[in-house]
Amino acid sequence: MDVNPDDIEDVIIYKGSDAPAQWRSLTANGIINITLKRSKQVEIRILKLIDIGQQLLLSGPISYSVNGMPVAETNLQIANTAISSIKITHATSSNTTTSVEIQTAVMEIEMLPPAPPGTIRIRGVASH
Repeated sequence: MDVNPDDIEDVIIYKGSDAPAQWRSLTANGIINITLKRSKQVEIRILKLIDIGQQLLLSGPISYSVNGMPVAETNLQIANTAISSIKITHATSSNTTTSVEIQTAVMEIEMLPPAPPGTIRIRGVASH
């Protein structure tokens, strides 16, 4: 999916404790929050982690991780087109928590000419 820079309303970069509480467990590598203009909303399905667990008919305590990073906030949203795989490890007698590991899709990166110093290029799936 391509996002036209003219369609972006706002970009916020979180690097740690400046992130909203529900995202702080994901800020080890930083988070880029891109908000699109209302007239340019992308037609993709956004799922909360808790919704994924419910759709998979999981019950009991569930832990979630995205790309190997534990996520404490089950209201975190992810675009369905960003998910490449979901691995479920069901609870056992020794581990009473079911784990849901989500891997995001690796985007094919086109070769671009070097950018001038100070330029940041972002490629990925945007959601609001």
